[in-house]
Parts: sequence; C-alpha cells; structure tokens
Amino acid sequence: MEALKKAANNDEKPLVSVLVNSFEMYACEPTPYAYSFVVKSLFKSSQLDQLPCVLDHMRNVERFEPPERIFVEIIRIYGCENRIRDAVDMFFKIPSFRCNPSSVSLNALLSVLCKRKEGIGLVHQVLLKSRGMNIRLEESTFEILITALCKLKKIGYAVEILDSMSEYGYDPDSTLYSRILSAMCKLQDVSSVEVWGFLEEMRAKRFTPNEVDYANVVSFLVKVGKGMDALDLMEQMKLDRIKPDVVVYTCVLDGVITAGDFDKVEEVFDEMLVLGVVPDVHTYNVYLKGLCMQNSFEAGFKLVACMEELGCKPDVSTYNTLMGALCKVGKVMRAKEVLTKMRLKGLQRNLHSYSILINGLMCEGEVGEACEFWEDMLTRGFVPMSLTCDEMICGLCKLGLNSEALRILKQMVEMNIMPGVSAWEALLSIRQLHLNDTVSLDLEDYFQLSYHKFNESQREESILKRLQEGDIVALISDAGTPGISDPGTELAKLCVKEKIPVIPIPGPSALVAALSASGLSTVEFTFVGFLPKHAASRKERLLVSATQTVTQIFYVPPHKLQQFLEETSALFGDARKCVIAREITKVHEEFWRGTLSEAKEAFSAHQPKGEITVLIEGKEISVDETPSEAQLEHELSDLISSGHSLSMAVKLVSEVTSVKKKTVYTLALRKFGKLQGGEE
Repeated sequence: MEALKKAANNDEKPLVSVLVNSFEMYACEPTPYAYSFVVKSLFKSSQLDQLPCVLDHMRNVERFEPPERIFVEIIRIYGCENRIRDAVDMFFKIPSFRCNPSSVSLNALLSVLCKRKEGIGLVHQVLLKSRGMNIRLEESTFEILITALCKLKKIGYAVEILDSMSEYGYDPDSTLYSRILSAMCKLQDVSSVEVWGFLEEMRAKRFTPNEVDYANVVSFLVKVGKGMDALDLMEQMKLDRIKPDVVVYTCVLDGVITAGDFDKVEEVFDEMLVLGVVPDVHTYNVYLKGLCMQNSFEAGFKLVACMEELGCKPDVSTYNTLMGALCKVGKVMRAKEVLTKMRLKGLQRNLHSYSILINGLMCEGEVGEACEFWEDMLTRGFVPMSLTCDEMICGLCKLGLNSEALRILKQMVEMNIMPGVSAWEALLSIRQLHLNDTVSLDLEDYFQLSYHKFNESQREESILKRLQEGDIVALISDAGTPGISDPGTELAKLCVKEKIPVIPIPGPSALVAALSASGLSTVEFTFVGFLPKHAASRKERLLVSATQTVTQIFYVPPHKLQQFLEETSALFGDARKCVIAREITKVHEEFWRGTLSEAKEAFSAHQPKGEITVLIEGKEISVDETPSEAQLEHELSDLISSGHSLSMAVKLVSEVTSVKKKTVYTLALRKFGKLQGGEE
C-alpha cells in the first residue's frame, strides 16, 4: 500500500498498473480496500479518465466480490464532478461486478440526481429499472425523493409519494408531513383550503403539528389575507398545549389588523402580555400600524414612548409607519417632526422615509421642500422608487414647472428607472417644454422614433446600437401589446441574442381580455393572430385550426370580417360557436356571440368598425372516434415519463379518452409491464 500511495502522487504511470505490480511484488492479490484507495486517489488527483480502466480490471481480472461501498463512492464522485450520466451508468453496471446493489447505492444515486435539474428527469427511469434489479425501496429513499420534490415545488408529486409509502409497508413520520407542509406554505399558487386540508390530514394520521408547523401555516394564512383563520389556528395551537411565541403572535396581530377587527387586536395583544410573551420591535410596529389605520396618532406616540421605557428601541420602520400615516391625512408638518426626532435618536432615514415625505409634500403642494428631499436622497446614494419619481413629475407638470419635470426625467433615465404611465401622460400633455428664456426642448428629442413593419429591419441596427451604449429604449404600441401581432418580435430576439434585458410592461391585450370574457374554454387555446394574405396559405392555416380541440383566436381587420366568416364557416362547420369582440378595453367595447352561420348573417348587412378579435371554440371529440392503440400508448408513455404510476396513468387515459379501463390496462401491461415490475 505504501508503494501505491507514492504512485498516487505520480501522474506518469497508470494507477491500475502500479496497483497490480505492487501486489505481485508480495505474491498477493489486490484487495477491495486497495481499489477503494485507487478510486479516491484518482478523484483527488483529477485523473478520473483512468477510472474506467481500473473498473474494467476489477470486473474482468479480479475474483473477489467488490463491496457495494466502492460503487457508492464512485457514484458520489461522479455527482461531485457533475457527471450525471456516468453516475447512472455506474449504478446499472453494479451487478456485472458480482455485487448485488441495494437501497444504499440507489439512495446515493437519487441524492446525486435530486441535486440537479437535469438529474430530476432521470429519477423515474432509475426507479423503474431498480425494480427489475430487485432493489427494495427503504424509508430513506422516500425521504430523499420527497425532500427533492419539495425543493422543486412539486408538492403534488411529493404528496403522491407520501401516500404510496404504505404500499411498501412504511408509515410516514411527522417529519415528512412537516417538510411538505412547509414547502406548501411557500407556494404562490396554493389556496388556504389546500393548506388547511393537508394540516387536517396530518392530524387524521395522529400527528400533532409542532410549533414550526403552526408558525408556517399562520404566516401563510396572513399572507393570503386570511387573518381571522390564522387567529383560529392559534387557538387550536393552544389547545394542543403549544405556547405561541412572539413570531406567531406578531403574525396573527398583523392578520387581524388587516382584517380590520381592531377590538380583537386589543384582545390578542393583551393576551400576549398576560401569557408572558414579550413583544419585540416587530410586534410593536404591527400594533402601531393598527393604531395608525384608526388615525389614533396620539396613542401611537404614547406607544413609541412606552417602547423606549421598556427598553425596546424603536427602529426606522417604527418612525416610517407614523410618518406614512400622518402624511396620508395631510399632517406633513407633524411627519417632519417625527423625522427630526428619528434623526436625534441616531437613526438614519432610509429610502422609504424619503419616499413618504416626498409624496406627502407633493400632495400638499410643498414643491420646494419636496425637491430638497429629492436631491438629498440622491446625494445619499438612494435610487428612488418609480412611484416617487412619477409623483414628482406629475406634481411639477401640474404646477407648470416643466423644466424641473424634465430634469427629474433626465435623472430617471440616468438611473435606469422607467417612468410610469401617469408620468408619461403628464409629460405628453405638454407640447413644448421651455427650459429657460433661450433654450427650448421638445419631448420628442427624448424618445420619438418611428418603428413599424415597413421600416422594422432598418431600425433594428440603430436601436440595438443605442441599447449597447447603455440607453434605455421603450417600445410603445398605439394599441395592443408590442410583439403580439405587432412589431417588436425581431427586436426582442436580437436583444436576447445580445444578452440585453427585455422587460415587459403589462398592459391591455385584446386576445387575453377577449378570451377571459368570451365564455369559451380557457384551459388551452391557440393564438393565431392575423391570417396570411394569400388565399392558399390562409386556407392551409385555417385547416389546421379547424381540427384542433382548443379555442382558436384570430385578429381580423374590419373590412375582411365577412370573408373570414365565409371561409371559417366552410372549414369549421356552420354550427361551430364563435365570439366576435370589438374595441376591447375601449369605450365602444362590444361582444357578439353565436354560431359561425349566425355570424355570417349578422354581419352581412354592415361592416363593423375598430379592432376585431374572433374566437372560435375547439372541435369536439366525437364519442365514436376511438383513439388508436398507438395514440393510447403515446398518452400512457407521456404520463409514466412524467412520474405517474402505471395504474394512475391507466386511470387518467381511460377518463380522458372514454376507452374502457380494462382495455387500457391490458395495453399498458403489454407495453410497460416490465418497466413497472408487474405493478398490480
């Protein structure tokens, strides 16, 4: 072994040769420990290219049965080197080394796969093949999978795996429930009903939620505006003999205040003190917010004084809360006094402090002071919020201080801040901005540049150059969303290619607005936009849409509406339902609903004006159209690949296609039975 260790530091000679020669010198054979040492040495010396040779020698020359730990080590090494495929291949080759893999090596591989996005897609394949290798899943395997799915926010799949543990003879412990509950509370698109339901399911399994579980759910309920539900949950928490801490009480107070039940706020705060839970600065700030919402400013000032007496030092948020509430009711002078007091207490004003006072001063017409605060804010290195900039520009324009408004606009551009709609409206309402007696500047000098389908390709180079030089370019459409059946797509492609950020500014979109109010299916849809002008190309596109089962959306010029209805009626069928939306989000907005045949008749007498969006319902799937075996196989394969069990895939395909479950199940067993390990 000493000779082997010396050779490990020498890159010239292959380690496998050194290994064999070293043991031949002493007339003995290499041991598993020696091979384990070689593997680790290759990793440390970055010579993994020699590893296949070492493994081949161990498999084809040596007679011993290698312990599984060697392969576990190799799998982990490949994981560290981000060689995911090599790790998977190593796992599947273990039996060829006269070694029977177990859940130990499976867990090692799953741990590697679950740490990387590209590895997650291989998990299902590994699990399917591991069945054929007679590897029994252990509790630790389920824990690895559930933890990974929670990190990926795939909570539905995590719950499915949790439920399937009983099929393998395991009872999930409370830790797994807590892990899923915690991940569920962090999701943006989960409802309070789902979270509450999972909590009840946890209780039904005789698991009492712990302090962290309760805190997570309370925080979630407050976040989604269910403050009173959070209060009820805190009561349940106490019934379970778990004392809420200051974080839970603070969160519940915030929720009840948002709900507007101020009497209950007093009860909760008093209860907190009685139970000996000491409020912290965050608790006091929340309680202060409640007082300010009731315009109880004197009580708020007394609370701040009380905080100081109790040794809980008010922070910037405390004073900002008071200033914000005072400015909201026009008491700007009092808010300035609070700012002075904050400075005397040694607290530095933050961006929010400046924003509060600038907005308050502008609302009261104190433009001079607002500008002073604005300059002080910039001097201290703060980047103002867009809303504050808009308030400044709108207020200055309203008072006729156009040169000051333009100066603010310049500063915004220099700081890469995009003005809001209100600021643009205020600026665009001024035709000519006079900077002084001798200089005048038209707003067009700042941003006007025509960009349409006839000069799109010519303009792109100059626009791209300005972007690369650091300029901010706003693509503004006179109607609709840029890039959606409107110039802008090619420019966006160029920006993405050049790694220039493209920032969308949400606004009215005819296709989404029309779809949401159409009454047609919104689950899936195809946005076609404007059809080709050439008749043959137009018919070819319409034939594709006519066969699709999802809602089809078209933009149609008013003078071509009748032609469009004639063509779609012939290809889609007279009875197909449609919606014709006109002037969406405008004063003369109008919706017409009926069949294509009725639409032809209704619009034959007159040509509507304005922008038109036509929506046509998708083709219905006839019950007589039984899917082919190939189609069923394709659907089953997609579901199994996405993580569904064979039985669940059969159930879903049967429901969607109306094919008998027994028929689908027979096909599934024939095509996928081996992969599923004969799943019942």
